[in-house]
Order: sequence, then structure tokens, then C-alpha cells
Amino acid sequence: MPGFDFPAKEDMPQELLPIRVQHGVKYSHEFFDATIEKIVDYLGTPQIEYTIQDPEQSLDFPIEFGVETPADEQIVRDEDCPLSASGTYSSEKTFHAWVILDDKSGNFYLQNPPIRFFPTRNRWKAKNICPGPEIEHIHFVYVNEQGNSQFSDMVRHGSYGAFSELPPNSKYLHTISIRRVRN
Repeated sequence: MPGFDFPAKEDMPQELLPIRVQHGVKYSHEFFDATIEKIVDYLGTPQIEYTIQDPEQSLDFPIEFGVETPADEQIVRDEDCPLSASGTYSSEKTFHAWVILDDKSGNFYLQNPPIRFFPTRNRWKAKNICPGPEIEHIHFVYVNEQGNSQFSDMVRHGSYGAFSELPPNSKYLHTISIRRVRN
């Protein structure tokens, strides 16, 4: 915090002395979002889970999901990659969502890591989006527990190749078109 300094060693309880030498994230009110993101990155991605009573049921709660970046119809060049995406959301429950790309042949490509949610600010962020030369759309896709397990298994096994079907009960939250150009 601004203006904070640890007390002198002799003024601190013995059991708290180790925290004087531990690494931390410097707080900046001006860069609050970046500071919080750095803390979350340091702590690891929170596992936000939503348990569906019946995993075969479709989405039974409303989700508002807005994309701020990238813009629809954005031109994407090689030097722009990998892309990051961000936006806002509102939901009564927590849920899993992933970024999926599709190409001119109708193939899907899973992007990793999954979308990260920041519930206290109703914000989300996705990074490491790598659209190849034939990619036309970036989809932001809700998946239930079964779909999340399927995608997590694909990541665990390094299966990033093309696939033709989304998991059952997946729902497009938002889709943007991109114009991929080569340099």
C-alpha cells in the first residue's frame, strides 16, 4: 500500500519476521486493474465452478456477456498475435467458458487458457488467442462440467488440432468476426 514500510525488525513479533523478505506485488492505485491481475496471476487462476443438477440440461440461468476487445471485423496481422480479449459479464451463477476459433472449413480450435473471470468486478479476460491464417471467428463459449472436462483433457494431452463438434450443451456467449491478413 502507498506509504507502507515494515516496522524495524526489533519492533516486530518473531513469528512475523519472515514476511519482511517475501516477494510481493507493489500496489498502484493508478494501475489498480493491472495490480489486481498481477496478484491473481501470482496466486493462480481461481477455479470458478458451476454445478449443473443434470449435466445434460441446457443453460438454465441468464448470462450477459459483452466483448470490449478485440472489435468485431478487426484486422489481425501476424504481429498482433497472440491476442487478448476482455469484456464484462453478469450472471446469477459462476460458469466455465472457453475461447474457440473456427476456420473457413468449419473446424474448431481450442484456445488455452480458459476465460478467466473476475467476479468482484464483473469482468473477464482471455489471453493467448492465436488465430491462424484461415480463422474467421472468435467464439466465446459456455460449457457445462462435462464440456469443461473434455476441454481440460484436450489441454492436458496437447490436443490443439482441429475438431468438428463442440461438447453437448455448449452455448455461444458471443462471436466476433476477424479479418486475418498475412504480412
